[in-house]
Amino acid sequence: MKVIFCQLENHLKGIRDAESKLSKMIWLHLHHNDIHKNYGRVLLLECRSNKNFYESPTYNDFRKYAGIMLKILEEGVKQGLFRDNVNMRLVRDIIFGTLDYENLSCL
Repeated sequence: MKVIFCQLENHLKGIRDAESKLSKMIWLHLHHNDIHKNYGRVLLLECRSNKNFYESPTYNDFRKYAGIMLKILEEGVKQGLFRDNVNMRLVRDIIFGTLDYENLSCL
């Protein structure tokens, strides 16, 4: 996860608008899953189905990762790029659900 955080930080540097940041984060997520196919399988089918995972330090890293996307979405609301009458936590969860579905379809 630390590698992903570093990559994400580097890719988001210099990007000013939230829409572009969101696109880059989604692209990087998909790209990482394409390169590391086993990663998605382990995460989705082994880690997240194990109740002990949710008490692990790795789960906290995933919460931090999800928090980055939420921050980008909230930034987009402030910039007037995204609607302010939609729950951004729900939007984030929909995006991650879509990314999970895409990942599962490639396994």
